[in-house]
Amino acid sequence: VFLYNRPLSKQELKKVDDYNRVPGPDGASSVRADVSWVLLLLLGLWGVAALS
Repeated sequence: VFLYNRPLSKQELKKVDDYNRVPGPDGASSVRADVSWVLLLLLGLWGVAALS
């Protein structure tokens, strides 16, 4: 993983991994977050198509 053209240290990778952990059963809130991102992406694409 590169950030600003430099490899992340083990400590930085651990922070990213800890940040991405979602408490709860089977990562249900993670799935909801993924669906939200997909809907936001589709809304953005629709907006670009509407303006062109």
